[in-house]
Amino acid sequence: MQALSTVTGALGSVKKAAGRVTHRQSQLENNLAEATSNAKWGCANTLLHEIARSSLDFQEYTTIMTEIWSGMSEKGPKWRRVLKSVSLLEFLMKNGN
Repeated sequence: MQALSTVTGALGSVKKAAGRVTHRQSQLENNLAEATSNAKWGCANTLLHEIARSSLDFQEYTTIMTEIWSGMSEKGPKWRRVLKSVSLLEFLMKNGN
């Protein structure tokens, strides 16, 4: 039974890596994913400042706001993502566009 869970975990990792290769996220999308993750820790201020600088461009501003609204619509066990999205929005109001 443990071997099955090990294989399942390995396949999940391969699937995630293949998804990253085929999707090819931009640097901004990677930064947004890290800034609004459901992880137990926050993100670096340099990351927040990079996102704030990116918000000056209209195309990237649209990407940023889409990710923020997506994070704010999470429910239940992903409450950290909601909190981080609101924190990012506050940071952008103070330092971005």
